[in-house]
Amino acid sequence: MSYDPENPRGRDFARVLIFLFVVVPLGLLVLALIKRWPA
Repeated sequence: MSYDPENPRGRDFARVLIFLFVVVPLGLLVLALIKRWPA
């Protein structure tokens, strides 16, 4: 299955990958900071 930039499913898949690689590490970092630094 080749990647077609005109294919909306391919674009959504790329967007989901970006979301996973950006938001998940940020969320883990925030959780680690909250655990280490209780308000």
